[in-house]
Amino acid sequence: VYNENRVHKPHLKVDAGHVPTSWTNAVMTLAEKFAEVKSTDILVLASAHASVEDNHALACLLSTLGKGRLAFVPHIVAGAGDGFLLTDDQAPNTSGVRLLGIDEATADDIAAAAKKAKLVVILADDLVGRGVLKASDLTNAYVVALASNLHATAHAADLVVPVTTAAEHIGTYVNVDGRAQRT
Repeated sequence: VYNENRVHKPHLKVDAGHVPTSWTNAVMTLAEKFAEVKSTDILVLASAHASVEDNHALACLLSTLGKGRLAFVPHIVAGAGDGFLLTDDQAPNTSGVRLLGIDEATADDIAAAAKKAKLVVILADDLVGRGVLKASDLTNAYVVALASNLHATAHAADLVVPVTTAAEHIGTYVNVDGRAQRT
């Protein structure tokens, strides 16, 4: 799963799909979008699939810029747990994101916010693929996907910026029992 449809360099959406672009262009594009959009029109979505450090860095960026709403949607699949080893929570770091104090939102809340936003940044989560958002929810916004793979959310994004997977960086994930685990 980690290596399927990997994003190796930034991509910009053009008429027929995505084309590779430089890191400089990707960073400048993102900076321009943050500068031109009012703070009330920015939605940044953290991820329970990303490490504590990745989510914290995103929160710090948003705090530094003084702009936008930061939230996440848990990845709960009712009935997926076995009541023993597995829980309904499909993400490895929901507890970690909660400990960071990031706003926990419902899918309906995020879909409504995305429809109103002018800039949406999504960290390491296939929100379209897992049904939290529809691609049509993102048509009014400039969408940036910080993604390791080209999944449904990345395909809906205007700018795709590659990020590492848990197997490729040192990070912390907090399990359902509140225990910090390092990768």
